[in-house]
Amino acid sequence: MRRRIAPISFLIAAVLLAGACSGGGGSSPRPTGTPANRVSASQVTSSPAATVSASPATAVAKATTAKVASGGPNALAKLPANAPTVVLQSGTPLPFPTFPPDLAPSTPVGAATPQPSVTVVAPPLPTVPVDAPPPPAPTASAAFFVSAPATATGEFTVTVGLTGNVPPYKGFGILLEYDSSIVQAEPNVTEGNLFPDAANTAFCPTAAVSPTVGVKGSILWGCVRVGPDTVQNIGVAGVFHFKTVGHGVTRLHLVSYQEAGSAGTLLLNPNSDPLSVDTVDGVVTVP
Repeated sequence: MRRRIAPISFLIAAVLLAGACSGGGGSSPRPTGTPANRVSASQVTSSPAATVSASPATAVAKATTAKVASGGPNALAKLPANAPTVVLQSGTPLPFPTFPPDLAPSTPVGAATPQPSVTVVAPPLPTVPVDAPPPPAPTASAAFFVSAPATATGEFTVTVGLTGNVPPYKGFGILLEYDSSIVQAEPNVTEGNLFPDAANTAFCPTAAVSPTVGVKGSILWGCVRVGPDTVQNIGVAGVFHFKTVGHGVTRLHLVSYQEAGSAGTLLLNPNSDPLSVDTVDGVVTVP
């Protein structure tokens, strides 16, 4: 059985690669329509093997005037000593980058104040076997992670961040899966702060929202820096816009390179080749 997302994924990957090989020109405007009241609520956990150990509300509160750290291996040293941590599948904790308020996940409708961090176990999403394992790719000591409100009704936003000792990179791809009977992704993704002046220096195609496969939907999105320059920034990759369509608990699963190859969640090295990174999921409850 072939993955239903493969044709869309290949198209986006081809566009990103073409942009990476271009010597100049080409930029996409930032999406318009910024959701209001973007302050963080509590964080529920991610997958059984990878969790977020503290509420992003703490990180956002410290980020009102903070700039995102940059500079590769030295980036983590610039974060507060008491910053929340993202715990990887290996058990390694990584500091949680501060999020500017306008790039933080939205507060659930009706929530006056952030709630304490809680653990909610989401049912696993159905899997679709790949045709063959992807070719080996170098592994970067970095992780993409989901920061989402614990509960949500109506429209809400989810932030995907990048942390770790990131190597030089010129692009990234994100594949986020969810239970489409509970939530639905919108194609308008707000660019984060990984690329300085992204509107003029990076190419970010419109996100591809896949047709529903059973109860699983997905959104594929990424950016590539135009020209030869690379960055080593950590912070916000993008803010994803969702709306609730049902009731229940859904995992927000970052599909890894090992699961989907070049269509998965990854970084692109200076030659636009994939770099495998760790991923940390999120969970949202729709009451």
